[in-house]
Amino acid sequence: MAAVMLGRNVVLSGVSCGVISSPRGCPDWESSSVRVSLERPGVAALPGSSGRRIAAQPSGRWALRAALKELSVDNDVVALPTRNALQVHKVEKRKSGDDQTGKLSEFESLLEEKSEELSQEVALRSQNGIAIYLIGMMASGKSIVGREVAKALNYKFFDSDNVIESYEGGKPCREIFVLLGETKFRNLETKALQMLSEEKCLVVATGGGAVCKVDNWKYLNGVTVWLDVPVEDLVRRLNKTGTETRPLLSGKCAKSELSRLMRERRPHYAKAHCRLSLKALAENLELTDVGALTPTAIAVQVLEEVKQALQQEKYIPPPSGH
Repeated sequence: MAAVMLGRNVVLSGVSCGVISSPRGCPDWESSSVRVSLERPGVAALPGSSGRRIAAQPSGRWALRAALKELSVDNDVVALPTRNALQVHKVEKRKSGDDQTGKLSEFESLLEEKSEELSQEVALRSQNGIAIYLIGMMASGKSIVGREVAKALNYKFFDSDNVIESYEGGKPCREIFVLLGETKFRNLETKALQMLSEEKCLVVATGGGAVCKVDNWKYLNGVTVWLDVPVEDLVRRLNKTGTETRPLLSGKCAKSELSRLMRERRPHYAKAHCRLSLKALAENLELTDVGALTPTAIAVQVLEEVKQALQQEKYIPPPSGH
């Protein structure tokens, strides 16, 4: 894995979670073939959505597109509060007068550069764009990094958990998991991935256990990237955010359960086209630990890994029209 460095300067910054609607080099999501009236029969408003409507039964093609369009715009994922990590940075001595703004601009320029390189690589292989699926353990940062990658590429971003919630009237995933049980929850997860698999020009953050179900892999219709985070770092993050939204950890020792889940899931994660070790990335960037990495730093490396996967033909996009 080739680490990306700013010469020898490392700059850590915050992250904007905005979503841009018209993906670069992709069929326009706002075109007539995609834009669907949300007032058609069979479409219901979600509770607390201020009239926002979403497909109640997203099996139909028009409902699928409507649901995707709505979810990408209103995909409110709570990012891991890594305030301390975002404030940490390691920069070698530079010329006098070089301030934080300059450092930030340098890093953002690298992100833009990598997104342009990947867009050109994609254009050589597909007129329809590609999809990127982030896989990995809970608290590995898939959602916040996915948003940053999507923003850089002008792609849509989806969290599979939000799609599941849309199926159940907006209930949070933890509540759905408790009410329905893990088996039914995983079936909804498969349904969500199946729906997302029909689209390109998107980045998807998958559930931590999604890859353990063999059938789900056929719906990961794009480049898969494993965000590999050491268990001890996952524990540190969860100690800050709490485990209330993590039903698999309810009433259990987080470290013991996460270690068990990692042993069980690692062979499945290893099937990804790309493995991005956050520990190795932090070491290559001369950072003290994984917690010092920002979403922007990780997103830059995700773009590089996906580009290499295409160049090495680890993933070959389907012919146009498929």
